[in-house]
Amino acid sequence: MPSPLVSVIIPVRNYERYIGAAIECVLAQKFTDYELIIVDDCSTDRTPEIVAKYVDGRRVRSVRNETRLGQFPTHNRGAEHASGKYLKFFHGDDIMYPHCLEMMVMLMEAFPAAGLGISYNPWPWMAPHLFSPLEAWQAHVAGQTGMFSEGPSGTIFRAEAFRRAGRFADKYHTGDSEMSLRVAMEHPVLLLPLGLWWYRIHGEQIRAYVSLDTHIAEGMMWMKCLLSDRRNPLPKNQKAQAERRLIRDSCRLVLNRLWRGKMQAAWSIWRSCGLSWANTGVVLSARRTFPLIPVEVRSGWSVFPGKPSVVPSAHAYPSVSVFIPAYNAEEHLAKAIESALAQRFTDWELIIVDDASTDRTGKIARTYADGSRIRYFRNEANLGKWPNHNRCVELARGKYIKFLHADDL
Repeated sequence: MPSPLVSVIIPVRNYERYIGAAIECVLAQKFTDYELIIVDDCSTDRTPEIVAKYVDGRRVRSVRNETRLGQFPTHNRGAEHASGKYLKFFHGDDIMYPHCLEMMVMLMEAFPAAGLGISYNPWPWMAPHLFSPLEAWQAHVAGQTGMFSEGPSGTIFRAEAFRRAGRFADKYHTGDSEMSLRVAMEHPVLLLPLGLWWYRIHGEQIRAYVSLDTHIAEGMMWMKCLLSDRRNPLPKNQKAQAERRLIRDSCRLVLNRLWRGKMQAAWSIWRSCGLSWANTGVVLSARRTFPLIPVEVRSGWSVFPGKPSVVPSAHAYPSVSVFIPAYNAEEHLAKAIESALAQRFTDWELIIVDDASTDRTGKIARTYADGSRIRYFRNEANLGKWPNHNRCVELARGKYIKFLHADDL
């Protein structure tokens, strides 16, 4: 039997209230070339009983740890049993939307250099966007994105890149972020669209039993190690600046915890970051000197492959009327129109209503208009934003109406 393209791994412990829904959302995926591996970390509730109902020995398998290993060692155990080209870790209390695997795998296949895909929205980049290792690390240490804080449910690894980077660190509660940054040292990172999965927050999850201070101390400890790693792609001067800011932020956190009377937390952060009294005075007054990254808003949205999911209507009434109300939109209008033309769903009409623009908006719109599926209208006088939206609706023939602003995609 050939290996599946994706290995979905669900590490779980005592999630009897959630595990059934997590498994069923994987089974409901549009993308079907996957195996599902559920690793039970010695649950003491009905989790094993529920999991057993779904196991078929082929596509859905289960593994039970003989002794409790903990969160990320259980992730590693799942990876040992995986045979897919991609590893999709997924927590047993989260939910995948039906298009999750399809979108993640489609884009990872379209960007074969990527070692890691992250579903996140770090302004101002638009997904899909491929970061080089240097760009990803610069974005992270400059504090502009935070995308490496995304948990396993929002990421997908190329199995080769994951194994090259090693394993999740056994001792960290924040081992997911640490692992992602290790992969990003040597492999490009692909920014994936939002809206692929749902993160459930409840009182039984691991984060409910681990203090924020523990997370902070751990994160600063492994960040210090990663900055000194020889594989880190940052130039020496940027590493030094990032290390100085890490020390500065650590000192401020220590003072904050001391001020609030949290002596143990202050000591934990102090010890984790290897702080000393020699550097605190200088660091606390230091200004942020790390240069912000020059940003060009780019993406790979035009690379979406795949056949249309719906054949256009043979009659004059499409399912969806897409409206672009536009006024002086010459800079962005063409890309907005092309993003509609690139949709995999095709049972639509596109209506562009020009609110008496004084620039090249009308000329650009007319190059796309065909008089039937793509129609262009120009108001005799400027109506204003919302009256122009209403004019769009008056022209619609579809069952559904979808507004798209001329500077969006």
